[in-house]
Amino acid sequence: MINLLKTLTALSLATFLTTPSFAGDPEVIHSWNMDVDPGWTMTGEWEWGQPLGLGGDLFGLPDPLGGYSGDSAMGMNQAGDYSTEVGGPYELRTQAIDCSTITDTQLRFHRWLNIDWQGWVFSYIEVSNNGVDWIQLWTNGSDGEIVESAWTEHTYDISEVADGESTVYIRWTYEVAVAAWAYSGWNIDDVEILGTVVECVGDLNGDGMVNGADVGLMLAEWGPCRNCAADLNHDGEINGADLGLLLSSWGGC
Repeated sequence: MINLLKTLTALSLATFLTTPSFAGDPEVIHSWNMDVDPGWTMTGEWEWGQPLGLGGDLFGLPDPLGGYSGDSAMGMNQAGDYSTEVGGPYELRTQAIDCSTITDTQLRFHRWLNIDWQGWVFSYIEVSNNGVDWIQLWTNGSDGEIVESAWTEHTYDISEVADGESTVYIRWTYEVAVAAWAYSGWNIDDVEILGTVVECVGDLNGDGMVNGADVGLMLAEWGPCRNCAADLNHDGEINGADLGLLLSSWGGC
C-alpha cells in the first residue's frame, strides 16, 4: 500500500487538478406523474386529485380541467379559489428522496399557477437534505400577481443541496396574510428528479477507471468539503476514509 501511494503521489499535478466531468445529459431518476396519490405531506388546502377548472371568479384565472398528463395533480382547493383566511405557512412536502448516487441533480415539474403577490400571499419552493434546513429555489415576489392559463415547465438546479444526499426533500409552501385576494392557486404535475448517476465509487472524472487521476482530484479537495464529489461517504470531510473507499474500487469499473 505504501509503494502504491508513493507511485500515485508521483503523478503529475496537472493530472491531479483536472476538473471532474460526467458524460451525458441528466436523466430522470425519480418521477411522480400524479396518476396515483404519492402520499406526500400536505397542510392547509393542499390536496391530490383532479382540478375541476373552477376558481378565478374575481381575480386571476380558473384551475385547469385535469393534470398536465392524466386527470390528477397536486393543488390548492381543486374545487375553486383558496381561502383568504389568514394562516400558514402551509406546505406540500415530498417524502425523502434518495439522491446518494446522483450528481448534477435537478428538480423539474409542470405548474398552472394563479396567486396574489407578496404582502398578501407568500409562496416558496424550497429544498432540504435533512428536513430542517431549507434553501429557497423560488418565490412569488412582490412585483405583481401571477396569472396563468396553461401548464408550464420549470426546472431548478438543486445540486448544491441534493448531490450525494440520501434524504432530499422538496416543498411548495404558501402563507396568507391580511387582506389577501382569492385566486385559484397552485396546480403541480409530473414532478421529476433528474441527474447523472455516479456508476462507480471513486471514479471522480467519469472515465470508467479508478486510478491516480481520481486520487489527485480527491487530494485537491482534501479537508472539510460539503457536497463535493470526492466526499464519498458524505460526512462533510474528505479524509482517509474517502481514500479507502476509492482504493477499494481501484482499477476498472
